[in-house]
Amino acid sequence: LTSRRVGLPEISLSSSSPRSGEQIVISYQHQFKNSAELLQLTLQLILAERATRGSGTDKTTKRHEFIIREVVVPGRHIEGGETFYSRQDFEIPRGAMHSFHAGDNDIKWTVKVKVDFQGLPDLVETLPIQILPEMASM
Repeated sequence: LTSRRVGLPEISLSSSSPRSGEQIVISYQHQFKNSAELLQLTLQLILAERATRGSGTDKTTKRHEFIIREVVVPGRHIEGGETFYSRQDFEIPRGAMHSFHAGDNDIKWTVKVKVDFQGLPDLVETLPIQILPEMASM
C-alpha cells in the first residue's frame, strides 16, 4: 500500500564489505509519487549474534541483537514529485567482531532503514553487510 502511494526509495551503501574501524555512508533517496507526511527516517547499524549449544533434545539457541548506532532524521510534509534525500556516515567500531558463520554460531551485521509515515504502513528495508577483520598492523 505504501509503495503504491508514495513509491519506493533508493537505498545505497558506500561499501557492503567494510573493515572494523572503517566508515560507510548510507544514502537514502526517495522521489515521492504523491504528497505524504513523512514522520521520520530511522537508520540503524545492527549486530546480531546466534549461538547454539548442546545436541538432540538438549539443544538450545540464544539470539542477541545489538543496535550499534542509530540515527533518526526528522521528517516533514513532502509534495508529490519532490525528492527527500539523506546521507549519513556510520563508523564500524574499531575492534568490533567481524562477520562470522560456523554451523551453530554466527555474527551478522545489517543496516536497517525504517521510514515512518502518517496514515500509511511503515517502509522497512534491511541490507546485509559483511564486516571484514581489521588489518593487522605492521
